[in-house]
Amino acid sequence: MGKRGPTANNLTVLEVAPLRRPEPLKGMSAASKKVWVEFVGSFAPDYFKPCDHPLIKAYCDAYVLHSRAVKEVNKRGCPEFNRWFKVMKESNAMMNSTATKLRACPNARISGWKADTSTKPQPQKEGRKGLMFGS
Repeated sequence: MGKRGPTANNLTVLEVAPLRRPEPLKGMSAASKKVWVEFVGSFAPDYFKPCDHPLIKAYCDAYVLHSRAVKEVNKRGCPEFNRWFKVMKESNAMMNSTATKLRACPNARISGWKADTSTKPQPQKEGRKGLMFGS
C-alpha cells in the first residue's frame, strides 16, 4: 500500500487576505464615526455586509442624537414640556428598530427554532387514567 496525501515537496501555501471591518461612510459627523467604529468593532469583521452600512449609519446618527437629547432633558428637566424629550423617545425608537434589523441585540440573534416553544415535545399524559370518568 502506498503513502496517502501530499508530500512535503508539493504543498502549496495560500495567502489569505485579512478580514477588514467596514469603514464609516462619507459625510458622517465625527461623533457618528466614533460610534460606528465602536459598534462595528464589537462584532466579527465579516458580520456586516455592504447592504447593512446605511442601517449602521442610521443607528450611529440616532445614538448621537439620543445622547444629546438625554443631556438636554437632564439639564432642562420637566419632560412633559421639553421638546428634547420627544427627540429622545424618537431616537431611542430608531436605535431599537435598526439594532433589531441589524441583529445587533441578543434577542434579535435568536433563530426561529430556538425561540419557538410550541415545537418542543410536550410530556405525554397516560390517557385518561386517574380521571373521574376515565379508566
